[in-house]
Amino acid sequence: MDEDHEEVACGNLDVWKQELSSKAEALVLEAFPRKGRYVDELMNSQFSMDRLAEIMAGSINSDTLRQHSNLTSSCSTSAEKVGDSDNRDENSILCNKMLVEMNNSLMRLLHEMCEDSGMLMRWLGFLIPRMQGGNNFGVSVQLKTLKEVTSVRKSASVALQLLSRYYNIRGESIKKLLKHPQIEDYLYLIQSIDRRHFFTIRVIMTTLRNNYFGLHDHFLKNIDLIRNPRSDNTHRITHYWTILFLQLVVYAYGVMSTETSVPGAVYDWFKFIGSWTKFPSQLT
Repeated sequence: MDEDHEEVACGNLDVWKQELSSKAEALVLEAFPRKGRYVDELMNSQFSMDRLAEIMAGSINSDTLRQHSNLTSSCSTSAEKVGDSDNRDENSILCNKMLVEMNNSLMRLLHEMCEDSGMLMRWLGFLIPRMQGGNNFGVSVQLKTLKEVTSVRKSASVALQLLSRYYNIRGESIKKLLKHPQIEDYLYLIQSIDRRHFFTIRVIMTTLRNNYFGLHDHFLKNIDLIRNPRSDNTHRITHYWTILFLQLVVYAYGVMSTETSVPGAVYDWFKFIGSWTKFPSQLT
């Protein structure tokens, strides 16, 4: 019974690996370029630099601060009659709605990139063969690819933390502004925070687009070595050394009937062969 359960478990694992492989290859070869183009289109429309003036118009200005001060003073006289919850909407300083929408859209894209890169990491982990001596060029390509995917996922995670930190920084600055409304520097600080965050969003979008296209290009160029890291290279190296050995035997046999010494002839042979052959490590 235990052997039957082990066979069933191994069979289920193989099926899961095949499904993971097909999904990962379709993702990196087909979906990534499509997602990269989508991000590029967003950068030219919703996240375009032309919207900077519109976004800054939604930030806090002196009129907004003056209106809030008037509402606060008028509502404080009726605070005993009306609850705080009734005046909360009137007294609150609204966030920059356009930046919040951009933030939410970008965070969804980053979450999607984290999920996609996690799938690629699992797929590459199953493709890496067991360790053995020699013929590890394909394995080194797999490890480099895994490192690239891990770096992309880490950058997406850091970007998510950076986007979330914007609300805390802006909220603390607004708190200081309301406490000291006569200090205009706090007002300019909030406007600077909004402007800087817009540029930060643009930089993150550019990095996200480049990561989609970069991973697609890397997988497209090395997909054969990633799938089969030790398939053809062993045959090439073995064939190379076999031909080299046969040439040495034939050359040394031909020298035996001449006056040239065998060591000198072998040295000349290696010098001649080295002028037109490639070292095995260059065979890919």
